[in-house]
Amino acid sequence: MKIIFIVLFAYCFICFEGCIGTTLSGYEYETKAVYKAFKSNLLIRLVANGRVKPGEDVGIGVVNGCIYRINSNDSINFVIEADTLQALYKNNQKKSVNKASGLIEPIMAELDASYKQNFDSIEINEIEKIILSIGYGPKATILKGQTKALEVERVDFKRK
Repeated sequence: MKIIFIVLFAYCFICFEGCIGTTLSGYEYETKAVYKAFKSNLLIRLVANGRVKPGEDVGIGVVNGCIYRINSNDSINFVIEADTLQALYKNNQKKSVNKASGLIEPIMAELDASYKQNFDSIEINEIEKIILSIGYGPKATILKGQTKALEVERVDFKRK
């Protein structure tokens, strides 16, 4: 009977050690994702790096992203940290950032000045959600079946 108890205890310890270790120390993550907005003809590539603190489900990371117009050379690169737009680049030239104007507004306006007429508003709202969520880590990242207007091309998670 003691042998069965020891084997059962060892099995449980091995199974739950990964969860307990992660909970006690937290972890660093890198998430890469690609989404498509078909109506607006956009491709969104995102890379988030951050840390989830011990005992937390989500963390705060830095998001490096690029939004491309499909079948065009137009693109906009951006950096977001803690839900705030930190940097904006078009054609490798840094643009000024008005942090008070929100997150998606300056990005889309730089890509197309009349974006409100040229892009689907539902897709634009979901683009903002995916950009914000990926920065919170793997558990907050939008996956297939969690978005109605965008197609999830690929999402990859990696613990560092």
